[in-house]
Amino acid sequence: MNKLLFYFFSGILITSFLISCGAKSSSDLNADVARFVTSSDEVVGYGYVNVLAIKGKAQLSQIPTIGEFVNKEMESFENSLKLTDKVHYALEGPLNNDGVPKYAYVFMTVENEDSTLQMFEKMGFFFEKEKDLMVSYDMSMAVGFNENTVVMVSGNFGDDPKDKLLTAFNSFKNEEKDANVTAILATTTDILLAGDLENLYKTSNTTLNNLEENDQAKINEMVKDGHFFITVDFNKGNLTAKMDFSRVNDKMKANAIFKSKVANDVMKNIGPGEPIIAMAMSLDVEKLEKLMQEYSPGAEKSFYRSMGPMGDMFASLTGEKLSNIMNGDIGIMINNTVNNDTLMESKNITNSHLYLGLGKNPQNMKDLIETFAREEVIADLGEGYFKIDQSMLMMRDKSIVMHSNDTLKSNFKTGEVQKVKGMENFGNKPFSLFVDLKKIGDSELNQTRGQYDVILSISDYMTLTADNEQVVLTVVLKNQDENVLKQVIDVYKEELKMNMGNISF
Repeated sequence: MNKLLFYFFSGILITSFLISCGAKSSSDLNADVARFVTSSDEVVGYGYVNVLAIKGKAQLSQIPTIGEFVNKEMESFENSLKLTDKVHYALEGPLNNDGVPKYAYVFMTVENEDSTLQMFEKMGFFFEKEKDLMVSYDMSMAVGFNENTVVMVSGNFGDDPKDKLLTAFNSFKNEEKDANVTAILATTTDILLAGDLENLYKTSNTTLNNLEENDQAKINEMVKDGHFFITVDFNKGNLTAKMDFSRVNDKMKANAIFKSKVANDVMKNIGPGEPIIAMAMSLDVEKLEKLMQEYSPGAEKSFYRSMGPMGDMFASLTGEKLSNIMNGDIGIMINNTVNNDTLMESKNITNSHLYLGLGKNPQNMKDLIETFAREEVIADLGEGYFKIDQSMLMMRDKSIVMHSNDTLKSNFKTGEVQKVKGMENFGNKPFSLFVDLKKIGDSELNQTRGQYDVILSISDYMTLTADNEQVVLTVVLKNQDENVLKQVIDVYKEELKMNMGNISF
């Protein structure tokens, strides 16, 4: 039966490659799932897949051979299920070490009750009547449906394999719907994954459970009524994924670790040059330390120990406080370098720039650098410049700037990074990352060497931004006229054709 469930889910996922974007953002099914999630203290995740939107964007059915196969296999699904209501799901904890939930639910709207029965029977399910439900079950999976809704539950049921299924249907009769859950499920997107922070913590089995009772009570207060959600949208020319954690209480928000924006000093010192990769970040290190001390005691000591003898030296300099040596302002830029000795450009060699803002006791870091210089581990070039093998470091009052492949003071230049296409908003958020994907394939940074070269060949750039409420990932392709799903499928359509015969429902 588990194999049959796998085949059924495979069919649902196949449609994720296959309908127009007009699916509703809310429905009776959507409301029922909100009631189910609200009624459970064990639901750790929930959401939906907008199957029809993804199907239309992928345009898989228009490809010869592949389209014929998909249309034939999906015919019974679309005759039986109302996919405009999307395929909803929920996950109950605890999660095991591999992240697998204790129970997984799938919810779908019935289009035609007789066709739904025939569809399941063709897959080998045997149903019996249970009040107003048709029910099929064994010890690890249960399927039930009426004239309105299909519910599928997978897990280790123990002595009562129907209990979880019937409880889910009964929850649809409840009046209560959590406002956060309702609002999140009404979000319009292609794929939605949401999580209940309170239930995640209650059902978790992590080192947090070893904390003192008072500290665990603080965590309970922070996660109370908290939800996060991730959306994935397949757009013309780009994929956009967002993680939103604005729906948390004030106590959780008070522990946010990002500063309001990237420090100006970071932006002014990670250049010059046209980047392959650029990252700028400003963290509240003292707040981060406080959280680590309260909820992950010993984490900083473990960090220093992992560095070996040098870690012991850093620990003694910092007093085992990161905030003593760094203030959370960090910048990195990697680009194709010009060899300072030969002035000949090499596209196979990359140059790295690092900016590090110093903490409350910057003199400690200065003393460390000077100690290395006296012991001739590094070379003191004067005026705050130091040479480390083929790299150079410049020590300032409140920061350190380091360049690889720089060996002469006269060639050591700092300044703003040269903003290229896709970097228009770089630095506007307290965490900003830019990756020039079209250049990655030609640089020594490409460690995949052939594995993803085809994808890189159609890609332009990637950005990742974050603040205290949202993380946004965007992958932009060179072709802005076609949906990102269609472009990726076009790349792999020959492989898909070859594997069509190996897919069965």
